Amino acid sequence: MGTSSFAVLPLSVLCETEDVVLAVTQPDRKAGRGLMFTASPVKEESIHYGIRCIQPEKINDPGLVHTLKKASCDLIVVAAYGRILPPEILEIPPLGCINIHASLLPKYRGASPITTAIVLGEKVTGVTTMMMDQGMDTGDVLMQMSLQIQDPETAEELSERLSALGSRAILKTLKALKDGKLERTSQSEADATYTPLLNKKHGEINWNQGPVRIRNHVRGMNPWPGAYTLFHGKSLKIWRVTPYAEKADPGRVLHAKERLIIAAKDGSVMIDELQLPGKKRVSGPEFLRGHHELREGMILGR
Repeated sequence: MGTSSFAVLPLSVLCETEDVVLAVTQPDRKAGRGLMFTASPVKEESIHYGIRCIQPEKINDPGLVHTLKKASCDLIVVAAYGRILPPEILEIPPLGCINIHASLLPKYRGASPITTAIVLGEKVTGVTTMMMDQGMDTGDVLMQMSLQIQDPETAEELSERLSALGSRAILKTLKALKDGKLERTSQSEADATYTPLLNKKHGEINWNQGPVRIRNHVRGMNPWPGAYTLFHGKSLKIWRVTPYAEKADPGRVLHAKERLIIAAKDGSVMIDELQLPGKKRVSGPEFLRGHHELREGMILGR
């Protein structure tokens, strides 16, 4: 059970090593400028392997429970599915439901562990395989593997590496399960932290934060929901920035000729790559050549 690209490699390695009888993913959604219905990455991968794929609109659909029971699966593996499984599903497979979560639990439970780790400036993260229960990522830990967060990788780039790590972790977890050596460790609720379900508003840049924090915000929000600020009432997407030491009132445009530098708290950032709605991503200098209305002294974010 999975939806996003994070779940594709785990599905692939399971198809190569186990008898995958069914894939469950979210329904096709409208995406892109043309708002065409688009299949999830997991659906596309399941088609590639010839695996039956179903797309229930709701997780509590009685038809889904019936289909899962009829599939007679021993185990359900979940990776970035985007839905909390109800007890009716958790109780179906005799060996339980195992989730691949992109953090070192109990830290960063919830929907956006990868983005949150980058935004908060973490240096290390990882993946956890856990036995699912009715809570939000609260089940017993089975296995954990960690890696260093590389600077300046984005959430998209980190997700790719964590997906590969999660694939290794689930294979090791299943081997331990088959060998009768799988150990379960309960999570410490005192150490638990949670991450939000992201929406577009989370991407807005707070110029009252320091340059490094803003840079981490831009990295973490790439590709979704995308970091942005307001410029003449328009949403100006910011894709890459470099911290600078020059100071002024937060949000003020310090330089807008050969380079675009915006003041932050106790410093500033140079905008390396940005994008207006409906336009392509361009470098800071290229943007300035075509938008002379962006002038030094202006305050962004209004």
